[in-house]
Amino acid sequence: GVSDATGVLVAGVEPGSPAEEAGLRRGDVILEIDRKGVESVDQLTDRLAQADDRALVLISRGESNLFVPLKRAE
Repeated sequence: GVSDATGVLVAGVEPGSPAEEAGLRRGDVILEIDRKGVESVDQLTDRLAQADDRALVLISRGESNLFVPLKRAE
């Protein structure tokens, strides 16, 4: 059920995590972090490490794309 878009599939979201607070869901595909494409888990980790205290995350959910603000984990 995932499109051909390049990105990182969210396999699960830890309860109480910044990802859950941002509204990320299992099955979402992370396409960008701070307007930079993401093609692998390593690249996702690097982009999040480079972000300030919040990152703007573009996700694909179903037939829609949406931006969500993601707080950096403490």
